[in-house]
Parts: sequence; C-alpha cells; structure tokens
Amino acid sequence: MTLEALVLVVAVLGGLASGTVGIGGGAIVVPGLVYLPAVLGVRPLGIDQVSGLSIVLVGAASLLGGALHHRQAKADRRVVLAVGVPLIGTGILAALASASLPDAVSIVALALMASAAALLLVRPRAGVREESRDRGFRAGAAAGVGGLVGAGSGLLGAGGAWLLLPLLTDVVRVPIRTAITSSLVVTSIASVGIIAGKLLTDQVPLEYVPWGLLGVLPAAALSVRLSHRLPAAVLRRILAVIVLVIAVRAWADALSLFVG
Repeated sequence: MTLEALVLVVAVLGGLASGTVGIGGGAIVVPGLVYLPAVLGVRPLGIDQVSGLSIVLVGAASLLGGALHHRQAKADRRVVLAVGVPLIGTGILAALASASLPDAVSIVALALMASAAALLLVRPRAGVREESRDRGFRAGAAAGVGGLVGAGSGLLGAGGAWLLLPLLTDVVRVPIRTAITSSLVVTSIASVGIIAGKLLTDQVPLEYVPWGLLGVLPAAALSVRLSHRLPAAVLRRILAVIVLVIAVRAWADALSLFVG
C-alpha cells in the first residue's frame, strides 16, 4: 500500500465518522495516519504534517456535514457564536505554536483530550436526551469549552468536534442532534483560521490533500443519512467507542515515549 492509498482509506473512515456522529473526522484521521504507517510498512508523515492534513480534511467534512445535518436539525446560533469565537482565537495561536513543539507533547495532549471525552460519554446519565428541550443555555461554559477545544484543534489538527460534542451535551446542555449540527458548523468555521496557521508554518503536505478530499467528502455525505435514522443513545455509544479506542492507543504510545 502506498501512502496516497492509506490517506484515501483513512479519509473515508474519517468521513463516515464525521457524517454519522458529527465529530469532524480528525479523531480517525490523526490516529490512523500516526499509527498505521508502521503497521503497513508505509513511509510515515511527521505528526505536524498529519495534523496539518487532518485539519484540512476536518474543515471540508465539517462544512459538508454541517450543511447536510442542518436540513434535519438546525444549528443553535448561540452555541455557534459563544463557542466559535474563543475556539478560533485559541485555535490559531495553538496552530502557530505547534510547529515548535516536540511530538511527545502532541501525543500526550491527544491522550488527555481523548480520556476527557471518553469519561463524559461513558459516565451514567451523561448528556441531554434527544427529546430534551432547552435546559438553560450556559454562555460562560460555552466560551470556556470553545477555548479549550480550539487549543486542542490547533495543536493536533483533531480534538475539535469529537471533544466538542460531549462537552456541548454534558456541560453546555445542548440536545445531541442540535449539538452535532452546531459542532460541525463551529468546526468548519474555526478550521479556516487553523488551516491558515498550519499553512504559514508549512505543516500541510499539499500533495496528499486531493487524496484525502476524495475519500472524506463522499463518505461524509453518505453517512449523514444514516445518522438521522439512529437513536441518540446509539450515536453516543458509537462516539464513545471511537474515543475510547483513541484514548487507549494514545496513552500506550505516550507511555512508550517515556518508558522507552
């Protein structure tokens, strides 16, 4: 398998996750391109290039997925504004800073963020039920969530929607289907600034972008239909499994860096 083919396959999987549970796709793309090359004997990209490629694909998948989901469940403008503004600011700063950070910092950050998201998703009675209505919008909490997720997105090229979604449902108290659409809209807007930061620091391997887009866009479009046929509880379980796998693998990799 060539690296181009691997990018295509991983992008398809990221697109499926993006359209189904609204996580942008970076939660699949980053671990896939970090860990699979060694398994398959493919020349790896550096983690800074993986994060740069990932955020481009995340932005594209989020824009398409958000538009398609919006037809069924409208985005909440309060969420988009309160989360989006701080997310963009911290995302750009983290993207610029990430070029000078060692890979170990990014791996540990990925492990911490995945663990936090997994805890939110698997704890008893987590989140707001699908049929719940407005339980009181928390603007301050939304701004804090945006700042935290923006820093993770800029640093890793992932960590945006897959961390944003459980935080929106559990902390900001947004119903899950509205949270899916809102998180994709926020992620697509914020990714523009983060992509700019990655491009300015030469962290985007442009030759692999077409292969990624060829995989992520059709997959995201097809999986949006599936998402609206699944109960909210099933969507949370799917997301929880994805995030738990990422957390376990990221911690194993982080520990190997320090033990080895």
